[in-house]
Order: sequence, then C-alpha cells, then structure tokens
Amino acid sequence: MTTRPGRVVKVRRRGENGVERIVYVGIITEEVPEGDHVRVGARTVEWLVTNEREPAFPPPLQEFVREPKGFIFWWKQLDYVFGLPDPTLFPPLPQRLTADDNALVERFVHVATQLAGSALLNAVNEGFNVSVPNPATGPEKIEGHFSGTDIHAGFAGLLRQCDSPKEPAHFHRVHRILAQALEGADDGLSQERLRYLTAWKGAVGKLHGKSLNQLLREKFVREEGATAFAYEEEYSPEKLLSVYNYGDLLHYDKKKSAVLEEWRRDEIVESDRRVAYLMAAAGLGHVYVGFGEVARRALAQVEGS
Repeated sequence: MTTRPGRVVKVRRRGENGVERIVYVGIITEEVPEGDHVRVGARTVEWLVTNEREPAFPPPLQEFVREPKGFIFWWKQLDYVFGLPDPTLFPPLPQRLTADDNALVERFVHVATQLAGSALLNAVNEGFNVSVPNPATGPEKIEGHFSGTDIHAGFAGLLRQCDSPKEPAHFHRVHRILAQALEGADDGLSQERLRYLTAWKGAVGKLHGKSLNQLLREKFVREEGATAFAYEEEYSPEKLLSVYNYGDLLHYDKKKSAVLEEWRRDEIVESDRRVAYLMAAAGLGHVYVGFGEVARRALAQVEGS
C-alpha cells in the first residue's frame, strides 16, 4: 500500500450502558476554515484500502448488477480481507447432481441473481450525515438517506433464503451438496473445487461474527500498524440481523422489537445501528452473490457429460 493515513478524526458517543466508545475514525483529507471553526473532510479506511487497489475480477453475476462501481468497491474490500478466488473459474462438476439436489442449487443461484440486482446492493447513497451547525451550542443535525422499509424488507427476505438454516436452499446446504459431489469426481480437479468451497465457507462464517468493516480494520491495523483504527464494533452481524429481521422487517418478536424501540429513542443511535445492520447484511449479500456464481459454474456441465 503506497497511501498511508496521516491525521485522523475520531467520533465518540456514549452508549446505553453509559460507556463512551469510538463509532467512527476517518482520514482527514481537507480542512476548510469557516469563521471561528474549521470544517473537516474525512475518508473512511475502506476508501484508503480500495483507492489504489485494482479489482481481482469483475463483479460476480455481473449481468444482473445495475451499479458496477458499487459492486467493485465491495469486492475490492472482500478481496483485501479474504482473497476469494474468481468464482467464474470454478471448474464445472464432471457429473450431474440428482434432480432434487440440482433443484436446490438452481434455487440458490436464482436467489443470488435477485440479490445481485436488488435495489439495496446497488444503492450508492444509503446512510446518514451528522453535522453540528454551531459547535458551541449544538444541537446535532441529522440527515438520513435510507431506502424505504419495503426495499429493506425485500432484501432481508432474499438474504434469509440464502442465510437461514430453516430455508430449503440455504448456503450451507448447497455448499454441502457441492462438497459431496466432489467425492465422485475423477477428473483431477477436486482439490481446486474444494479450495473454492473452503474459502467461501470461511468467509460466510467470519461475516456472521464480525462485519466486513471490522475485519478490514483489524487486518489494516495488523499489517499497517495503524492503531488509530483499532476499535470494536458494538454488535455482531448475527445480533443485528436477528434484531432487525425478526423485530421489524420479516417477523414480529416482542423482545427484539423492544430492543429496536429502545434504539429509536436516540435518532443518531438508531441511524448508526441501521447502517451497521445494512453493512452487515450487504457484506453477506455480496458473498452469497459470489457463491451464486460458483454454484452456477458448478452446474455448467462439461461437454459430453
């Protein structure tokens, strides 16, 4: 990496437990005097990591993608964190699956294509801004840029089909079908296929425990020594998915809905948690899109099979 972070700006807020925590660290890119204060422009660590990085391969299922630049930005991050192999190069299976297994794999591919074309994964302005017009007296001014609940709920439904073990064609079941198919392959490519399946399973597992942003910052701190970015996110992706999906977007669970109501008491807290949820969901969504490409290639029968 040739670009190095210089000075940074940190944003801290006090959580519901009364403990102050870091919620954002940005690399200062501009400072503009405005009267008795200075307006600071900052970039995220994701920008620093991806700014000079070329994409390892085109976006998976790219014919369904509406905003390629956004997908490339996400896949640069995924490449930095996981180094996933190009899904379009997955060797097709040398033998056909059973009709039932084939149907499940095809279903996963179908849902992955829907995710690739979804409004949320193709959004370029999802989030919120916070400003303090008068630093001496406040108050904070919040400007949200969130898609409607129908878009969030639709995306959550698609993601659940890939993610939840209660769904018939979820990731781990399709992964298991493809892994079992390797046992009967005799074309010498089983180890290459296994490398792909292992890499994708590892990425999915890690993205449930920590967001892509957290994993990216941890690697950046570890490899670049930029300790300013060493802070822990407040909730795991698994927690956020559970609260938003089953307290609001997909189902109504009284306890999880109560958690959301508590978060909504503070507009910045609610906006921050919603962004964290969307980022966690989008990270998993992109990985499932990539695995959809793997699964599609797996079903692309070799000539004469």
